[in-house]
Amino acid sequence: MKFKKTFLILLFALTIFSISAVSAEDVDSNNTYEVSLDSAEILMSGEITEMPVKDTPVEQTGIISENMTKHYGDDAPFCANFTDKNGTPLANETVTFTINNVSYNKTTDSDGVAKLNITLESGKYIIATYNPSTNKTAINTINILSGIEGKDITKFCRNGTHYIAKLYDKTGKALVNQTVRFNIHGVFYNRTTDENGRVILNISLDPGKYVITVYNLVTGEQAANNVTVLSRMTMVDLVQKSKDMIIYVRDHHSVGCLVTVLDDLGKPLANQNVTLNVNGIIQNKTTGGNGTVEVWFALKEYKEYNICTATSGNFFVSQKLLTNRAFITGDDSKYQPSAVNAGKI
Repeated sequence: MKFKKTFLILLFALTIFSISAVSAEDVDSNNTYEVSLDSAEILMSGEITEMPVKDTPVEQTGIISENMTKHYGDDAPFCANFTDKNGTPLANETVTFTINNVSYNKTTDSDGVAKLNITLESGKYIIATYNPSTNKTAINTINILSGIEGKDITKFCRNGTHYIAKLYDKTGKALVNQTVRFNIHGVFYNRTTDENGRVILNISLDPGKYVITVYNLVTGEQAANNVTVLSRMTMVDLVQKSKDMIIYVRDHHSVGCLVTVLDDLGKPLANQNVTLNVNGIIQNKTTGGNGTVEVWFALKEYKEYNICTATSGNFFVSQKLLTNRAFITGDDSKYQPSAVNAGKI
């Protein structure tokens, strides 16, 4: 009796483990599954999202298709095999592909195969394939790899940081000794790739934010990145401690600003000559060990001035300096400013 009971327990456990093993083997990432949505509701976007699916066998959907990865410019189409409910190839029938919110009707060949040419920009897309015979829809992903590798850069003005890109042909092979075109700040430049498909463009623009566009002349693809050029000089007023030069003065009082000079890595730079010009008043100073210089001006008129700073003849910062009359509220050392507007040049 005890042996029989033990045998039944072992048999039950074996049955459970067998079921689990079969369930795991049935799930294949390359299989096509039925989507648990009505086909009319499926309007796919280019963005990859989680889709509810049923683990319906391919034989029931009547669609055999696989996920696809291709390089930009590759003319390989997306293919799917279609059968009717009995498994017979669906020949000369109209089927529907939906990708990037657009639906395309295609006709199967004598073997039940339909193809869709993919000419989208690089990125990841979901494609829905509809079989009218089985009234089932299958979902796959299409990954189009870019033939341009570049990234956003942030650099200090005229330092050694360059924009670097790597380019590929439609098969994913690095472009060697090929011309690449750049456009930044409305100016076009042609450069030649090296033996690794890399190309470099020197950036010597003034401080500001720019967009650089790279053109792969072999595949016809273009891509853009952001380029931020940081100033190697900063200026703040000594009252507000802000980059907006808003200064409030009383009669017989001077106003001052603090200028900082930076090296090509953004660190304070000492022993640099700084020239300031306010309304024709020029002062020459030399930065200290912390890379800063403090400058004071006696400005009694309440108006807007232009203040410009330059060092080594190459780097500068230019802002508006707006002085405004202040009135005292109790403490003679504290000023209550009236409303003003100011900004950078």
